[in-house]
Amino acid sequence: MKKFGKILTISLCLIALFSTIAMGVTTPSGGNWNYGQEWDDMYEMAYSYYYHGSLDHGSYAAVDGESADGWDFKAAGLTSVSNSETLYYPYHVIVQCTDDEISPSVYEHDWYNTK
Repeated sequence: MKKFGKILTISLCLIALFSTIAMGVTTPSGGNWNYGQEWDDMYEMAYSYYYHGSLDHGSYAAVDGESADGWDFKAAGLTSVSNSETLYYPYHVIVQCTDDEISPSVYEHDWYNTK
């Protein structure tokens, strides 16, 4: 039974590895970021004001005209990405707003580099 479990675990790991390689491991430098159609303007604005910095704690100048220093994009499972030109895909992002004027909330979505 233990042997079957090991074989199953190894098989799943290999499938995940080859799937990642098939999609492409890294994005080209300077790629354009895109988001799902269901995202509204607030997400678009949050993305638009992204600047170089730690992806685990990005800062945004404005969202829909509001001050939004409380916006953070937090990468799930990635810790060493340094700027928007070296991101991996597909990429799950958690967007968190802590600005009282916009009302605190958390959104999640998959982002893709489309270049």
